[in-house]
Amino acid sequence: FLRMPDKGGLDYWVGELRKGVSINTPSESFARSAEFKDRYGNLSNAAFVRLVYTNVLGRTPSPSEAAYWTGELDKGVTRGRVMVGFSESAENKTRTAGLSGLVTLTRLMLVRVPTVAERQAWEAKPRAEVVAWILAQPAYDARV
Repeated sequence: FLRMPDKGGLDYWVGELRKGVSINTPSESFARSAEFKDRYGNLSNAAFVRLVYTNVLGRTPSPSEAAYWTGELDKGVTRGRVMVGFSESAENKTRTAGLSGLVTLTRLMLVRVPTVAERQAWEAKPRAEVVAWILAQPAYDARV
């Protein structure tokens, strides 16, 4: 959705995944949500694939990549499963490692998600620097 997760939604889906719910379940929920439809409208399969490449991987697909994923959708693979293919790819995990670490650390240590300003300031920093920053926060002191 091109935004930070809200804490309630993040906590809900983390809880569901810890209970053994497949990663496809939240992905399907996101793809079918009103927020998705309000933001993107009704997209053709080809337009959906281009959107996922742009939003998840930050790039345009090659013609063969676009053809492959559009073909998968045309064969009946759900949009949620396609998004999982992108989110769990090595390319995406490498691209989002800093953000994932920041969200995880902030959620666990400060019991919230990072703000937009915190994301801009800390996403690309080494993990040790992020931890040191969190440890220096009054909110962290108040928790411990």
